[in-house]
Amino acid sequence: PHDELVKIQQYLAEGGRMFVLFNSYTVLNDVPTGLEALLQDWNIRVGNNIISDPPNTMMNGAIVVNLATKVNHPIVTPMASGSGLAMFNPRSIEAVQPAKQFPGAPEAKALMFTSDSATVGPGAIPTPAKGNVPLVAAVEKGRVQGVVSERGTTAIVVAGDSSFLNNSYIDFADNRDFASFVVSWLLDQNQLLQGVGPHVVKEYTLMMTRSQIDQIRWIYLGAMPGGVMLLGFLVWLRRRN
Repeated sequence: PHDELVKIQQYLAEGGRMFVLFNSYTVLNDVPTGLEALLQDWNIRVGNNIISDPPNTMMNGAIVVNLATKVNHPIVTPMASGSGLAMFNPRSIEAVQPAKQFPGAPEAKALMFTSDSATVGPGAIPTPAKGNVPLVAAVEKGRVQGVVSERGTTAIVVAGDSSFLNNSYIDFADNRDFASFVVSWLLDQNQLLQGVGPHVVKEYTLMMTRSQIDQIRWIYLGAMPGGVMLLGFLVWLRRRN
């Protein structure tokens, strides 16, 4: 409702903190939340789309979203290179860089991306994205010297999927650690942004994308039998000579 959006905007303008999780339901059922337009004022563009990444899709339908390279942000700095999330039918979340900057302007950064083989839907035939698609972004309103807001500095984190943090999927990939870092950053608990700690292994799960499964399939069906045949041919050739 409009009244609630006005209250949210006022809360953010006073230094509020917000973690926004979108999902594909709003796109498939054409139900905009109103937060899409609100976030544009904070340099975040939420795509009215559904992003896929076929080569990096796991058997359960989740796509592997990679940590943005060369992004200096407290949320992702503690995460090791190669870290990523497992997300389901996410919407694109783009950090917009305005042409003109002014003191205290919101600064948005994209944190997580698909591979360059991503596609954009919905539709019978998804179209190639022609590059890496951002799916998670963070915003922080710069501090203006001499100006003190009621709650401090505005901070927002926006993700294009909400199901990746539910009970079934929060332990996939680095979802749980990422959620912990997001909350710690939003609450200014910087002492908790010190890196990924040890985990107790309750069960072993092998998560593989379709491209990785295809590679293993070719190794088992092609490379290994081919190696045996080649070895046999070399033995036969040596005995013949």
